[in-house]
Amino acid sequence: MTPPTLPDDLAASLANNQAELIGFLETLVGFDTQNPPDERVAIVEWLESTLSAGRR
Repeated sequence: MTPPTLPDDLAASLANNQAELIGFLETLVGFDTQNPPDERVAIVEWLESTLSAGRR
């Protein structure tokens, strides 16, 4: 069974924006969501502002 392949435009976008994607993921993974527990909202606010800025 062969693994599925990405559509060409998506594969090209990922390849062309690899550094930006890695930076995004590093920031996302680096959020401390357990200390203090009520700070989980910070990651949601960051995601919202980052993703909405990308649509402009």
